[in-house]
Amino acid sequence: LLARDFLDKCDLTDEEKIYIIKLISLHTVVFHMMEGEDWEWKVAEKFVGQSELLKDLLVLGYCDARGRFMEKEFEYTLDQLQYKFAFVFEAIRELEAKPKTTAPKEVVILIGPPNAGKSTYLKKYAGADLVLCRDDVICSMFPTLTYDEAYRKADPSEVDKKFNAQVQAAVKAKVDRVYFDLTNMAPKARRRNTGAFGKEYKVKMVVFLTSYETLLKRNKIRSQTGKSIPESVILDMAKRFLFPLADEADEVEVIY
Repeated sequence: LLARDFLDKCDLTDEEKIYIIKLISLHTVVFHMMEGEDWEWKVAEKFVGQSELLKDLLVLGYCDARGRFMEKEFEYTLDQLQYKFAFVFEAIRELEAKPKTTAPKEVVILIGPPNAGKSTYLKKYAGADLVLCRDDVICSMFPTLTYDEAYRKADPSEVDKKFNAQVQAAVKAKVDRVYFDLTNMAPKARRRNTGAFGKEYKVKMVVFLTSYETLLKRNKIRSQTGKSIPESVILDMAKRFLFPLADEADEVEVIY
């Protein structure tokens, strides 16, 4: 995610910049998936609609491994590696031939660090739909305090309990559309939110690739309203970002 500040100085289209950010974010993912039973199918499910990205990640990962001091030599040549993935690409084509989901309801996961523009997006698109936000839970617990004051006073386990209760209430009510307004930087956090909803829901993820410089500028302005996030926290979140693919979402929208 931090790469945008450098890429914006380059003579590239936004689409090219987004593609490079995907490569950087996912450059070790494929090799970490190459173990266990049916790993080929898991990789294929992840890269449905992204065959070219997978091909480039294999080359990038191979070059990265060859350029490191490793305890043991990397066991594949590039040709062997590409041959090993032949079944994966065949499986991707098979999965792409299947009809896309026609689920009538929708879960929308917003992905981005604080100050990325998620709240502005919600004001424009959410309308009367349900928005679930952990920060709102914190503020509701201490309505007379600023966010910073409420955050310091709130018991995290109690906040989680109240937030999870809101999620379960949304599931029980079978709402047509629900937005999750959290940072959601890593797959584990995103699956924790989407996992509660059944097959009648399609999953859309909205990725905010806001520059780090802009994040810090907005944070400085927001701190004057009683809601400030330490720069170290924003940096840590940006470093943990992993771009979502087909194994997580039916649709991915990028806000650049």
